[in-house]
Amino acid sequence: MRRARSANGSPPDVARRLLLGLACCLLAACVSAPPALRPEAGSGAHWQGKLALRTLQAPLQSFSARFDLQGAPDAGSLVLSSPFGTVLAELQWDAHSASLRTPNTARHYATLEQLAQDATGVPVPVGSLFAWLQGQPDTVPGWDADLSALAQGRLLATRTVAGQGAELRLLLER
Repeated sequence: MRRARSANGSPPDVARRLLLGLACCLLAACVSAPPALRPEAGSGAHWQGKLALRTLQAPLQSFSARFDLQGAPDAGSLVLSSPFGTVLAELQWDAHSASLRTPNTARHYATLEQLAQDATGVPVPVGSLFAWLQGQPDTVPGWDADLSALAQGRLLATRTVAGQGAELRLLLER
């Protein structure tokens, strides 16, 4: 896992990094998976891989982790882990609430969107992320998702709104 640093060089707190990682994973969901990565009908949606998220405004921050994403925008789970398999954060959500658990904390939110906003400081289009993972293009104001390398298991999603920029890169496992 790459160390996150703020513009003044000091590391952000652990909770902020984990929340940023969560947002990355949610953004990772904006990938339209190549055919080999798409879940089979009736098996439930499931994606795994590596992600990297970088904010494009001060304080600059970056985060990378392995992810395991299951479910849909209305109910699912996301596990973020280190390259060595240590669980960094677990997220669960349904239509009524969302929660984030780390080894040291637990936080609860009314919605997954609120959790993602708090984690990253930028609004994450959760519904569109899952649509993109299913290979369905979805236009979201302020977001540009490059799905051109999905056949190779790669996705780049960029938040283009001034003061709220972010870049998410995903590498999906086959």
